[in-house]
Amino acid sequence: MVDYDVVSGEKTVHATRCSFHVVALFLAGLCVLGCGGGKQATPGSNTAATNGGGENEVTNELLFSAVSQLDVESLGISTDPESAISLINQAFVLSTEEMGEITEAASNSWSGLLSEAERNFASGQEFSTRDGLHMWDALLSRDLAYVASGSGETELEQANALFKFVVRNLSLADRHPSDLPLTLQEIWMAGHATAADRAWAFGSLLRQLDIDSVLLAPADGDDAATQPFLVGVMLDGKVYLYDPRLGLAIPSADGNSTATLSEVLAQPELLSALSVSDDRPYPLTAEQLKTARVMLIGDSAYWALRMRALEKAFIGNDRVRLYDGLQDDADQPGLVSRVVQAGGDLWDRESVSVWDYPESQLAGHASMSLSQQDALRTVKDSWKAGWQEEGDDFSRQDGVTSASQFAARLRQLMGDYQGAIKLYVQIGKTNRDFQKLQKGEVVPQLFPQQDEGIGFDEGEQAEKIRKMENTKRFADFENRPKAEKEAMLKGLAQYHANKIRQYRSAANDAAYWVGLCQFELDKIPASKNTFELYLKSYPAGSWTTASRYGIALGQAAEGDYAAAAETLAATPKSDPAYDGHQVQSRLWKQRAEAAVDSEK
Repeated sequence: MVDYDVVSGEKTVHATRCSFHVVALFLAGLCVLGCGGGKQATPGSNTAATNGGGENEVTNELLFSAVSQLDVESLGISTDPESAISLINQAFVLSTEEMGEITEAASNSWSGLLSEAERNFASGQEFSTRDGLHMWDALLSRDLAYVASGSGETELEQANALFKFVVRNLSLADRHPSDLPLTLQEIWMAGHATAADRAWAFGSLLRQLDIDSVLLAPADGDDAATQPFLVGVMLDGKVYLYDPRLGLAIPSADGNSTATLSEVLAQPELLSALSVSDDRPYPLTAEQLKTARVMLIGDSAYWALRMRALEKAFIGNDRVRLYDGLQDDADQPGLVSRVVQAGGDLWDRESVSVWDYPESQLAGHASMSLSQQDALRTVKDSWKAGWQEEGDDFSRQDGVTSASQFAARLRQLMGDYQGAIKLYVQIGKTNRDFQKLQKGEVVPQLFPQQDEGIGFDEGEQAEKIRKMENTKRFADFENRPKAEKEAMLKGLAQYHANKIRQYRSAANDAAYWVGLCQFELDKIPASKNTFELYLKSYPAGSWTTASRYGIALGQAAEGDYAAAAETLAATPKSDPAYDGHQVQSRLWKQRAEAAVDSEK
């Protein structure tokens, strides 16, 4: 992956995580395809070494069984984590001693930070279905952090790379579909996110690199998810500032680096310079940041002592941060102490609280109403678009899906851009086939391959028979009267109604994501062409603003900052990304003008 700094135009090459661990799938709401091309690992295959006893072997077998139960080849596109959680509870029968006693000091650390329900959840010894959501999000964040941090030599470079990765892959939205509570996995897969989602995702990526971060919001605000806020990244005694809503790291005075909280407090104009206009000022002031609420980014599962025990099962390349305790341990300070120490004179312990947004999303997700569950299934419907290929068009198994859209998005996020493009292109092709069918055109590969209730045999000869039977069926169709053929085609379109709906939505996503993959591959002209094609093909599509942003990124990468500024300036005022695009447009315009002046 090649990353371009949106201000300086500097290139950074990022790594690809080609091995998407099976364990990263085993507690997902969907069981999905991996990135491919690499070894698949599980906690059971890479846990701490045994000392010759059988107890650890049993633990490994239980964990492996949990993974195997939810493997994509076994169950297909969807599954329930409850049986896997049951196996984990068998593998980890935790005692108070193993978890670590909830001491008075620990209880004091939780005091004022967690509600009674949150304290009960964090202190529980058994793993729950919601823990499965937490593990999925943490494991996914680990692998994304590996891809997105790339070749950054310093932690600040890595943090900047993570933030830009979040902005590119999560297009800004003002709300969730049907206001649903979503997990990070669902947010990443959908590709649309609120500013709060971006902050949550950014903080989760940073945690996997052992970098602490907080949310900074006005002290007089009620809901930090809807109030203006910044993400503060704590490195080397400094707090670097990022604005997820604008999609920008706060520029320092020289315009070439990320500003720190101390710099902003000393130079309030660094924030006011981010105003869109006089009547649309930047919503945060340096004065507000002097007394800001300092909020920890995470949910109750990160504070849960049982996660500390489970985290120890992941070592080496499988290491993942499942636990980030609030309280101090015997050998290291807890998150609260680290944040207070990093703040120095900027804030004290009384200013620190826990951001309630991640908790509200995951708790809400675990207790969704039936109507919310139906709405979520609708959101995920297009993720199922994808045929099970077995050779050529005649050998497609009717009614079997390989979740190609979901697999393609995963490959994209994991850095396998070529593999993702291949799947996205196939989705677009199949969608065009369905469009032809709806127009009354004959598309042989969309004809059902077999009668209901007849199963497939195995082997090469059986495959030849299947192809021959399908060929005969299509030949029989061609010999029928015109009126009968038209009626059959209408019936076939109705037969494929669910797939037609899935592919129509999936093709919209795929058409945009191909361009983003091309950009990451440093194929800038191709990516711009793809984004332009999207705007022509889907003038009212869900990725119009993101495509415009992609075109502008490409123009900036080529050094044409004037064109990039003009492209972003066209973002409509009603769009959630309007403010960020106007500010970025102005920064690029200033850069273009500076380049002209330097040539005089």
